[in-house]
Amino acid sequence: MSMLPDVLLGLSFFAVCFFAVGAWAAVRHGRKRVEVLPDEALPHVASLKPLKGTEEELARNLRSFLEQDYPCFEVIFSTTTADDPALEVARAVAAEHPRVPTRCVLSSEGYGLNPKVANLDGALRAAAHDLVLQSDANVRAERDYLRKIVSELEQEGGALLSSLVVGHGERSMGAAMENLQLSAMVAPSCCFALHFFGVPSVIGKSMLIRKTEVARVGGLA
Repeated sequence: MSMLPDVLLGLSFFAVCFFAVGAWAAVRHGRKRVEVLPDEALPHVASLKPLKGTEEELARNLRSFLEQDYPCFEVIFSTTTADDPALEVARAVAAEHPRVPTRCVLSSEGYGLNPKVANLDGALRAAAHDLVLQSDANVRAERDYLRKIVSELEQEGGALLSSLVVGHGERSMGAAMENLQLSAMVAPSCCFALHFFGVPSVIGKSMLIRKTEVARVGGLA
């Protein structure tokens, strides 16, 4: 028992050092600048939004993807049930932006064990373009988000681009802890793995990917 304080102190010191290095890596990663491509060099994109129920601030989140400063994109909403209440919200938001091509599709709930992947299958099959952006319903983006990530993917010649996320807007202790995990643990850990070990980590909340690459590795299955 006499060693317990020393062990706890050592673990705490390690945790603080790990967080400090991760935070440094995250700051370094955030300073990276991408040359934004002109409109004529930007490819068409299908933005996929799998929906399940009316999440908090759903309309505001969806609206941020329909208001992207991008010359050529479509938005596909998908659900696994035709009476999902999120569809009513999605259709109302789409009606506010008649210039953006939007569709609502029905996915098969029994496609796979992962409900989100099962929901995503219908949207991916309906996408008219090779480049697709999958993002969760509780994700909100700045107006230049799509333009920046497509520019980076094209210039890097990559097959998949995953974005770091920041949690905010909490109204309860549980939400605050979750946002703290996203902002102070997940993001620094991903940047730490990338900058020190060259290992890219994928965060599923927002992924830009090519359909041809998904098909090459066997599809969502």
